Amino acid sequence: MCFFGLSFYLFNCSIPIAQETLQPLKLLTSPSPVFSEIQNDGRVSGYSVEYARCVFHMAGYNPTVTPLPFARLLKQLNENELVVTTGLVRTPEREDDFYWIAPMSANVIAIFSLQDEPLNPDAKNTDYLNDVKLGRLDKLKSVAVLRGDYRADILRQHGVKNIVEFNSWEQALKAVLKGRVSSVFVSELGVSVTCKSAGFDCKSLKKIYTHDIRFSYLAMLKTDKNREHALKLANAAEQFIKTRIFSQLVDQWLPKLQLLEANTNVT
Repeated sequence: MCFFGLSFYLFNCSIPIAQETLQPLKLLTSPSPVFSEIQNDGRVSGYSVEYARCVFHMAGYNPTVTPLPFARLLKQLNENELVVTTGLVRTPEREDDFYWIAPMSANVIAIFSLQDEPLNPDAKNTDYLNDVKLGRLDKLKSVAVLRGDYRADILRQHGVKNIVEFNSWEQALKAVLKGRVSSVFVSELGVSVTCKSAGFDCKSLKKIYTHDIRFSYLAMLKTDKNREHALKLANAAEQFIKTRIFSQLVDQWLPKLQLLEANTNVT
């Protein structure tokens, strides 16, 4: 069942491109309901994509938009110049590797599991849950994450041994619901959006650990060649959020998040 993707949801950024002489930039995005959706005609839309398009236009760029699975997106971003991505989470490990052009959303990240899952066969389940709530993530039996995602690094730092990586959050959540993996490290928004867009019954999922709040950004690899472009885009983003068009963009997409009962903020 497809919850999204209706063509009349497309947002038309009416900001004219400021100039024609700038080098072309590629915009990468990882498909996700509401934020980055592939329409029936092949066009990519969604809050993050339309936000980026408007910022690009205001800075004088006309980007080509390429949707990719997140692991491939991250590889291209790390290996190429003149490439920008939507929705890259800012972490201490990534801080010096990228230009953080503009914040796009904020999410609570947490670990979810089935309510009745015998997560640790070597201990009472209540003891296990108390350990996890106190941050003893090494007690987790197995955890699903998105392939290439920063959350896998967090789990490794906490001594988690069985980390199972998937190409999409839909695959990760399905594995937990089917009992093939005991838990999933995802945002509250990710659970809500993915379950409803994929038609999953996720009532049995329970949050057993809250990690923190993370911010996702429009970002670009930090190189000398990219510096001027990143500055232009950052300045354009500061101007864009003051415009009526930005308000219209938020007004269009925020209700869709609220329909999903998603706990998130867009900037």
